[in-house]
Amino acid sequence: MNKSVLKVCVTAVVSFVAGIVLTTLAFNVVRWVESSHEATRRHKQRIEANAFFYRTMHALFQGTYSSEDGSISQEALNAFRRYESTLGGKCWAYIGDEESGYHWGMAFFPSGDIFEVIILGDGERFVLTSFDHEDWERLWRDALRRSGIEGNEDRRSK
Repeated sequence: MNKSVLKVCVTAVVSFVAGIVLTTLAFNVVRWVESSHEATRRHKQRIEANAFFYRTMHALFQGTYSSEDGSISQEALNAFRRYESTLGGKCWAYIGDEESGYHWGMAFFPSGDIFEVIILGDGERFVLTSFDHEDWERLWRDALRRSGIEGNEDRRSK
């Protein structure tokens, strides 16, 4: 085989491999940029949902919330009103990233009460659609059961 044919073959193989490497690299860069943009959007929405929740709780505790605002479903507002006198006037919440169009979280109150909250993103605004009181004892029993601490006595004694 003469040197010019060999040179052309080597050049073709090197070009082919370089094309595959560069295409793969470009594809991964595009995917990284898209996922970074999506993560930033989700993080921003989570911050906004948190701010919405705290503004809403503050207005409820201060007695300045108007039901005409429409940022709380009637069911959630009724649940809040049912427990309002015992909650302690403040809370701390964990609101997670948006999943399937809503944010899910837990709100913890000085009284020891825990509420599961669901916040829907409704275009440019949020709506607190669920404010469900959680039973501490049930949560504790479930945690122990999932951890294999309780409910497995029969298996451990054998």
